[in-house]
Amino acid sequence: MAAHPIHPSIDEAATAAVVGRTDLIVVGLDDSDWSRAAADWAAAEAVLRHAGLLLVHAYAVTDPAVYAGAVPALGYPGYLPDPEGLDQELRDEGQRLLATVAESLHRAHPALWVTTLLAQDDAVNAIRHESEHALLTVVGSHGSGRVASVFLGSVALSVSTHNSAPVVVIHPDHHIGGPGPVVVGVDNSPNSEPAVAFAFDAASVHEAELVAVHAFTDTVADGGSAEEHAMLSEQLAGWCEKYPEVTVRQVVVHGRPAPILLEHTHDAQLIVVGSRGRHGLTSFVLGSTSRALIAHSECPVVVARPTVTG
Repeated sequence: MAAHPIHPSIDEAATAAVVGRTDLIVVGLDDSDWSRAAADWAAAEAVLRHAGLLLVHAYAVTDPAVYAGAVPALGYPGYLPDPEGLDQELRDEGQRLLATVAESLHRAHPALWVTTLLAQDDAVNAIRHESEHALLTVVGSHGSGRVASVFLGSVALSVSTHNSAPVVVIHPDHHIGGPGPVVVGVDNSPNSEPAVAFAFDAASVHEAELVAVHAFTDTVADGGSAEEHAMLSEQLAGWCEKYPEVTVRQVVVHGRPAPILLEHTHDAQLIVVGSRGRHGLTSFVLGSTSRALIAHSECPVVVARPTVTG
């Protein structure tokens, strides 16, 4: 079900201007430290990319009398009435949260275009709807709090699995803003192409080195590593031509991808992976490597899905 605004925005004219824009970074916001860290990172990235910022907070009211059965959200057809004004209370809290964060980001980045959206909906639905044409979607790796409709841990996983735009997952413990490289996991499959594309662009924007890491587990005879190196070079060749300003370092290692990529997050400023590896059955399920990075990475994680057509 698509998100629909209750109060369109703190700046209604700005919200109207959001429609159809492809230069927006969308942030899923709740009142947790994880979410604030995501908003701070997204604001700095928006400035760097000359993009706008849309802060989205979603809430849904459930009636305590029916917790044991279906979970109805207030305002949807057939659901029970507002329990003692809770809907208005959550609207007010959501608006205050959005206003506070927007004001803080304006102070830090005076030239940044920021607008907000309060949606009466499930958080995943709201974020995905507003991200349909976005440049990036940014969420915290976990979250909680009075005005949070769900924990952002589950939101992060669900949005990363299904979102059309690349998803950046932020944790407050991540080292952010350092001079380290952009790291991308490459598995010689079409599923990693969106990750490679995003990583080259990010390295160019951040004027950073790109480290392309290929981990393979197949049993190989002598010379197998050389063949893996050759395949990686071939996969990167076109992107190197498109981004000649980006310095690329190739790393080919025999081993499981998740622990190898996690080692590279120690000094990286960003790590980029596809939504599923070459052995996955479907791109609609988040792969084990992506999930491991979201849970344990020391730097922000980008999950880039293939574009779904048809």
